[in-house]
Amino acid sequence: MPDLPAPALVFSFAVAPGLALTIVLRDTKGAAAFVAPASLVTGSAALMGNRPLALWVATAIIAAGAVLIALPMLRRVMRCNVLPQPALR
Repeated sequence: MPDLPAPALVFSFAVAPGLALTIVLRDTKGAAAFVAPASLVTGSAALMGNRPLALWVATAIIAAGAVLIALPMLRRVMRCNVLPQPALR
């Protein structure tokens, strides 16, 4: 077993809980309240480690966190009707 985990393992450890929470909750504030601190703390922990790809992993974690925060907002915008519905008589 290697001394340091693979960058993909670190990335999936950071992003998987936020993705699951965002899909299950469908709440913008709840997703932002969990994903923002979790991605920032995990990204900074990745920077503090002695890894050759630490900067890339931290950047990918923070970028994925930003996407996960925006996901409920995009879902809400896609659900709203673009064309007005005709009134029923």
